Amino acid sequence: MQRLTAEIADRAGRAGAGYPELGEAAGGISRQAARKRWPDAVGTQWNLYTLTGTEHPHGAGVALFRSREKAIGRGQYAVQQGQATAGGTIAAAVADSTRTVVWRSTSTTTPTPPSNGPSPRTC
Repeated sequence: MQRLTAEIADRAGRAGAGYPELGEAAGGISRQAARKRWPDAVGTQWNLYTLTGTEHPHGAGVALFRSREKAIGRGQYAVQQGQATAGGTIAAAVADSTRTVVWRSTSTTTPTPPSNGPSPRTC
């Protein structure tokens, strides 16, 4: 029975459940008790990968978070703010500790190509 509950907890953790949700599902035990019972069930780090700059060379960044929601929120904010600046964040992705991407976003603005002289006119 313990092996079955550990497997269920692992699956729930991979699907994005945290220790509070595991504790609630296990009959209302605390977050701390769930973490003690299934220490490896929930990935304790979420990686936010960002790509910056609309022209080559692009920059890249990685930030680590203990909360999935905070990582996604920071990624959303970075992409929204990056749309306003030439060197800002143009793409972001959040991956769990198994490197599975759980969220991604790209800038909705399309960078304009560099100009090579006057643009052709149509009549």
